[in-house]
Amino acid sequence: DVYKRQKHFWPGPLTIILFVKEGTLPDAVTGGLPTAAFRCPDDEMTHDLISELGKPIVGPSANTSTKPSPTTAEHVYHDLKGKIAGIIDNGPTEIGLESTIVDLSVETPTVLRPGEITPEEISKVLGEEVLMNKGTTQTKGVPKAPGMKYRHYAPSAPVFIVDKEADFSKIKWDKETGVAALDEVLDKIDSSNKYSLGKTIDKAAHNLFGALRYFDSENNIKRIYVQGFDHGAISPAYMNRLNKAAAGHHFH
Repeated sequence: DVYKRQKHFWPGPLTIILFVKEGTLPDAVTGGLPTAAFRCPDDEMTHDLISELGKPIVGPSANTSTKPSPTTAEHVYHDLKGKIAGIIDNGPTEIGLESTIVDLSVETPTVLRPGEITPEEISKVLGEEVLMNKGTTQTKGVPKAPGMKYRHYAPSAPVFIVDKEADFSKIKWDKETGVAALDEVLDKIDSSNKYSLGKTIDKAAHNLFGALRYFDSENNIKRIYVQGFDHGAISPAYMNRLNKAAAGHHFH
């Protein structure tokens, strides 16, 4: 059974999409779709909350639609103050990017949103091919999974992806321009508007949303340049989020 094998990754950062019986869940949960997404997070406080309630939790994203995902309680408060009853602060997120989403309601399992768990890892457990979705899969105009809009995770200022480290030297740095990159790249840039993504690609994935939110809070920033990566296990997930934040715009 595919569902039972998927539990190999639970608790952990994997969300699975399954068909649900008609009338089982309200439209507010399914968005009117015949499917729903399920996850078992690897977080003790969340487990305690579910146990206390005695039933599953419906958990939409705790941020304004299309804006960068929150990775701290402060981010949630910034977006939702006055709209929610309270916040349970269990510290910053461990990975920094959202879970991998795999659609098991289709003939061939398909990853709709890449994350820390890769299609190759899922394929090995399932014993069958796992595809990577390249578009914005929708049913009746409704995205099947979060983060599938063309422009998503986006701050107010336009974002540009810098694919080659050498290209940073071609950018004119001024007080209205922000840059987020690895430390070794930032050391070579003469700018007062710098945000460190850390020393490794894994750290960059953890810090990406923090960088986008930081520059979104700086009213003087009119454009943001962010380092892109084409290597490393986490890079597909990192680039998925960054491409949507930049609406596909690359610096050339």
